[in-house]
Amino acid sequence: MPYTSACVIVRNEEKNLPRWLKCMSALADEMVVVDTGSTDNTVELAKQAGARLFSFPWINDFAAAKNYALEQARGKWIFLLDADEYWEERDFAIIRKTLRQYDKQKNVIGFVCRRVNIDVDNNDRILNENLHIRISRNLSQLRYQRAIHEQLVYTGPGKKEMKILPEAVIIHTGYSASTDINKAKRNLAIMLDLQKNGKGQESDICYITDCYYSMKDYEKAIEYAREAIARKVILPGRETRMYCTLIQSLHLTGHTWKQLVPVVEKAEREFPHVPEFRALLGFAAWQDGDREQACKFFQKSVELYQEFLAHRQDRTATFADEMQGLLPRIESCLAEESAENCASPSKVKLSAAVIVKNGEDDIGTWLNCVQSLAEEIVVVDTGSTDRTVEIVKAAGVKVVHFDWIDDFAAAKNFAIEQVHGEWVLLMDADEYIPQEYYEGFKNALNRYDEDESVIGLCSEWINVDKVRNNAYISKGYQVRLFRNLPELRYVHMIHELLCYSGKDKKLMPYVQDFKIYHTGYSTGRMPEKYSRNLRLLLLSEQKYGCRAEDNMYLAECYYGMHDYEKAIEHAKAYLDGDGRTIGGENRPYSIWIKSLIQLEKSLAEILPVVKRALQEFPYSAEFKVLEGVAHQRAQDYAGTEVCYREALQIYAAGQAGNELQKELLTEDASAAFVGVYLELCKLLLWQEKNAEAWEYLQKALVENKYNPVCVQLLGKFMAADEDVTWIEVLNKIYDKEKDAAFIVENLPAGQRDKVRLYYMQKLPQSRQVDKFMLAGRLEAASAALAEDTAALLQLGIRGFAHDVDTMDKLGVLFPKMYKAVTLGKGSTAEERRLAAKTARIQKWLTSYDGQAE
Repeated sequence: MPYTSACVIVRNEEKNLPRWLKCMSALADEMVVVDTGSTDNTVELAKQAGARLFSFPWINDFAAAKNYALEQARGKWIFLLDADEYWEERDFAIIRKTLRQYDKQKNVIGFVCRRVNIDVDNNDRILNENLHIRISRNLSQLRYQRAIHEQLVYTGPGKKEMKILPEAVIIHTGYSASTDINKAKRNLAIMLDLQKNGKGQESDICYITDCYYSMKDYEKAIEYAREAIARKVILPGRETRMYCTLIQSLHLTGHTWKQLVPVVEKAEREFPHVPEFRALLGFAAWQDGDREQACKFFQKSVELYQEFLAHRQDRTATFADEMQGLLPRIESCLAEESAENCASPSKVKLSAAVIVKNGEDDIGTWLNCVQSLAEEIVVVDTGSTDRTVEIVKAAGVKVVHFDWIDDFAAAKNFAIEQVHGEWVLLMDADEYIPQEYYEGFKNALNRYDEDESVIGLCSEWINVDKVRNNAYISKGYQVRLFRNLPELRYVHMIHELLCYSGKDKKLMPYVQDFKIYHTGYSTGRMPEKYSRNLRLLLLSEQKYGCRAEDNMYLAECYYGMHDYEKAIEHAKAYLDGDGRTIGGENRPYSIWIKSLIQLEKSLAEILPVVKRALQEFPYSAEFKVLEGVAHQRAQDYAGTEVCYREALQIYAAGQAGNELQKELLTEDASAAFVGVYLELCKLLLWQEKNAEAWEYLQKALVENKYNPVCVQLLGKFMAADEDVTWIEVLNKIYDKEKDAAFIVENLPAGQRDKVRLYYMQKLPQSRQVDKFMLAGRLEAASAALAEDTAALLQLGIRGFAHDVDTMDKLGVLFPKMYKAVTLGKGSTAEERRLAAKTARIQKWLTSYDGQAE
């Protein structure tokens, strides 16, 4: 394969750059990274990966920056992927083979590659596919033009060819939900400025249209799309985009599907082989409630798409493929309509509903779940300002608006009023049923459907931390599936309850067929929730008086907000009162005990509360765990060991008899057991009971091998072993590539340098001086460190030269020689040489940032 370069311009790309570097380091012989003003870790990442790093002052001109990058490339061929683009490893061989094949065919100067745009913020949902030049020969006549939406143009003699490379697919994440609006605002500002200064081009109107659509200014999008169509402005590879944007914007601004028909017909006359116009008309009809007509449009669009695919080699090959993103939604709608028709022409068995506000991070998972289970789906939006409504509508799901009045029960009851199913699945937006329980869910629904005494089903409610790979937090029980009865409605503004107001005795049995997962307690989410819930609880008390069970919820809020005295006050008020909720009554005891521990109360104050808690709830093992924590803080390690062992016994007995489930109690203990196992391991090692200690460490590793203490304790067991044994053991437990950073971080400090070096070699980024030190190459480490220090000091001189006050205060920290150069008092030959070197750096920096020397 010929010598190749990879070029990229970057600015604050620390999130995307590691993936680009990994991809390009596997394909290219050199990586050229041109930074245009990053303030994050981008530059350091590029350095650590061995890229050739250059700086270029940002002048609102992508072509200028990219051309500067091309001028630095030394390869015969150049990979031109942006930082948010990458090839997957399976495509590397295709790319290498293609370059070898065409290297000597001088008339071929580049390759047009397929680029699939995905939304990483919505489960990697495919948005569309289009074509872009991403591989080119290194020719001085091949340069970018246009400040924004730059195009690679050949200006040399003779006719040259760009081949289509369909096999290797580029993945592009730049249009994801979290980045799309900001990128649109930036691009729009650049293009409007170019237009204002007479430097714009006719095709800018299409890009301006896209920007306004991304920014949700649909009126402006309509205005510019109509103008682009009227002026017949054509963008290669995006010829159909203006019609798509116009159709979607018109519907979002209130036009019915029937009003869209003339626009669609005009689009299809101009582009008869393109399927997405008919698909978009189908979504409009679906959302307008005309499902029968929508399905006809969907079926026609699928037929057109098959024809489109069959003619990929003719002129339609350059068209953007919007159907990749639309097809899953079409299939979902057709499947939903088919299921309804098969079941009953007039009845819906199961409806799914949700109330939501700014739930764009969760609604995609909820939709994926209910689309597989329910025949009717309704989303009640209570005032979202993010992309929630857009995501829901894009999925072809009905959205109904409800003005938020600080009342969860009112909003949920409104949602129930909107559905037509005999049963209702009303989960929160941050709840879902995992796919492995879908069949169980359907079985439970069918089993109890004919038993009219059963009006709802209670199931396990598992709290997981979405931020920490769905780590288990706790378990409770909730009713989320119930019959659609007028006597079954929610009550209470906050912590609403589903209540039956009918006269006959009805049942809501617990079933084990399915489980509901809840991510609402994930890391970082709770502070805002505690504040909101406290406000609503106090407002509810002001409006309707205090409910006895509200004390439990107030205790939770105050504990979460670190007001432990008030948490204890309300936990005691709940436990001493008469009003108890069904399920979760053990939770206030946990809050009370943990608050006492946080307040550093004595064992004499804590132990009576633990005793009372266990008398009332003898199978709640978390109380014994917390007692163990209290003993440990009091440095009573014998008492700690006894408590932890008893906690494990209590938990095992409770699980064996399903004791917690019988009373629908909250289960908080098992999430703490990793810590329990590790503490028991430490205590047993201290007592030289190594065999039993090893057993507990094994249990901890099974539960959570990424607890840092696991590695530290492994080190104690292998203290006398050779380095090679350490590596063998660690590689059996961890992934030597993926987990290398975790291992390096948690190895015993100052020990096992060869083991540390082994895993540092697996890291994509690590300081050269560290590797030299660990390898025992002290001379090389000294040279690398000296070079780093010199560079830092010279940059420091530069910075201090513009701030006399800072120089006066911090200049004393400089070595004597550097201080003399800074103050212009160099006298020795060595100081004069340093002054000359610093002057060169000063001159270069001046040309870069324009500051005076």
